[in-house]
Amino acid sequence: MIFAVCAWSRQPETQKKPRLGIVCAETVPQPGILRTAMQAEVERLLPLPSLEICWLQMEEFRLGDVFNKVVVVKLGSQGKDCATLTRPPNVKRLGATNVADGVIIPFVELDVDWIHWLVGHSSLMSAPQPHVVPLGRALGRVLAHELYHVLADTKAHSRQGIAKAEMDPHDLVWSTEGFRVAELERIWKTAFVPSIKD
Repeated sequence: MIFAVCAWSRQPETQKKPRLGIVCAETVPQPGILRTAMQAEVERLLPLPSLEICWLQMEEFRLGDVFNKVVVVKLGSQGKDCATLTRPPNVKRLGATNVADGVIIPFVELDVDWIHWLVGHSSLMSAPQPHVVPLGRALGRVLAHELYHVLADTKAHSRQGIAKAEMDPHDLVWSTEGFRVAELERIWKTAFVPSIKD
């Protein structure tokens, strides 16, 4: 896996437009409409006109694919009905960016079950089983938050917007807040400008 990321995360020779490869690995297959809603929300939150975001499932990996940056995303789920889940009060993490020896690495995990639980058990939904589109949007917002850590190479959080440390159900489903201009600039300059210059 690490070899693949290193091999593909290089500047395309004949292409100037930076490409971000987001590779999804699902422990339990998710509905296509959920993935589509998640992807649409991430792309809405990363309005970088010169960036091409390419979505791949793990089984779609091809050795010839070339990206400036690659992030592997694990959509973790036990495949259980969220209504049967009991969330421990000390568990707050909806997503995580992996860190090794203090260095942020491009591997992200989303806890699909707990995001489903949080959205479904909020007063914003009329039933404990949220429609897959709001759930997909919630996943997209959590993923965008974790992508910020990877692409901006930072462990820091903001006080508001997608980069803040905690999200409630309103943040996940209804909020239109995105990244601040400075955060988008940091993503661009940290993740993509160096590879364009090389």
